[in-house]
Amino acid sequence: MYRQLGDREREELATLHKHAATISSTYTRAAILGDLNLDVTRMEDSSYYRLPMLRDHLTELENLRFHFIGPHTCRDTRSAPAPALLV
Repeated sequence: MYRQLGDREREELATLHKHAATISSTYTRAAILGDLNLDVTRMEDSSYYRLPMLRDHLTELENLRFHFIGPHTCRDTRSAPAPALLV
């Protein structure tokens, strides 16, 4: 049975999104690094219990002009046209 998403997890993502909004409005380039326990390799897996949270998270950050680069750290982000999200 899949575990339900907790209020704390949603609050933590909401806090991250608030910080990302501040960063996006202040800087032309930025990187967000970290482990959010969201598996981006399962974006097409309808059985993934965190899929709604993953999609909401990436949509929120894209709306803030962040671009998802990939699940691994990229060495060269200079070619990114806007702030870069590295997960």
